[in-house]
Amino acid sequence: MAESSKILLQIIPLKVIGDNGRSITTYGLVDSGSNVTMIVPSLVEQLEIQGETSQLFLSTVNQREKREQGVKGNFKIASVIDQDTGEIAVCNAWVLRSSYSTQTCLGSQENGTMVTHTSGTFP
Repeated sequence: MAESSKILLQIIPLKVIGDNGRSITTYGLVDSGSNVTMIVPSLVEQLEIQGETSQLFLSTVNQREKREQGVKGNFKIASVIDQDTGEIAVCNAWVLRSSYSTQTCLGSQENGTMVTHTSGTFP
């Protein structure tokens, strides 16, 4: 059996909704191994999501228990495929500094362009 160099991730289209009612359609990565939710800083700014500063101990494949200063915020998500499913509240999602990059996690698309709408979201 030949080895495959492709990695398949669970990426879903969704609508992110701020408390002010403003929404942005984007993509989310479903990570069944994570115990926190993270959001891209640019979405927080665009949706004017307010949050509180806190500390997070973050462990990744390459690093264990790194202390990070972050902000926790609340928002809602909704399906872009099925308009009748309603909204789901997401509480205490972490907004980490942009020092984290998805480039090492997501790589590039077939045409060589980077997945930029999720940049900075995933360690």
